[in-house]
Amino acid sequence: MSTVIFGFSVFLIAIFILSVLPGIREIFRPMLVGLGLVTTAILKGSIVYILWGFKQLIKSHQLIYIHLTSKREELDVEYQARLWEENHQK
Repeated sequence: MSTVIFGFSVFLIAIFILSVLPGIREIFRPMLVGLGLVTTAILKGSIVYILWGFKQLIKSHQLIYIHLTSKREELDVEYQARLWEENHQK
């Protein structure tokens, strides 16, 4: 994880230095604008997947809560079938 953070910080410093230098500024600025547009397009497309993941996270926590707070008789279908069979065989 520290390697990723280090690489990202080096990338940001390089962008800052390249955008400040006078001769390179005219060449680098359109590339930076293009990079921003590509990043925006990727984030716009991935917002659906982020929302889907958040929804799945909430559903899984709700399911865990239900399993932790419910009785066995309410959740176990096989147990319910055995009870029904025992009651109707008498």
